[in-house]
Amino acid sequence: MPRKVYPESLKEEICKRIMSTGPDHLSFSEAAKKYNINKTTLQYWVSKKHHVLMPDLEAVPPAPVPSNIGSILDAIAVARMCERQGFDSPESGLLCRQYGVKMEEVKAFSSWVKEHITDEAIERAPTLLKTLNDTQACLQNSNAEIAELKTALNSRNQALAEVTTELVVRKKLMTILS
Repeated sequence: MPRKVYPESLKEEICKRIMSTGPDHLSFSEAAKKYNINKTTLQYWVSKKHHVLMPDLEAVPPAPVPSNIGSILDAIAVARMCERQGFDSPESGLLCRQYGVKMEEVKAFSSWVKEHITDEAIERAPTLLKTLNDTQACLQNSNAEIAELKTALNSRNQALAEVTTELVVRKKLMTILS
């Protein structure tokens, strides 16, 4: 079966809709149904496009998330609030005490965010997390399918071995009887 080739403009449009946070957003499943394209193919396109947008993620040092803050999104929220109110303001000090973090940690994280994360990336974070979760779910489904196919293949290989053995025995028997 020949491989289907899709125009770049279609790939761009679909990737844009999958990565969109607006009303035109489509999940991988929705896009797969709408455009009749395999979900895995769509995930490959999006990952390829993101690799172009973020070419060297290994060069980015790990985020210095303040010690008592559970997620990077919470850390961004705290850093943004402290920036807006002023790092030395009493309100920022109170916020840091509520979270149990040191202002130096928040300042260091805020500097890291300014250096490595754009506002657009922060706005797209929820969509990217959903995309990541969709991709992980698809990977788990694929792994389950692979396990089922391996089991079926092993059963067929065993049956083939048994039939081969039977044919060899029959052939020897035919030779003896002839």
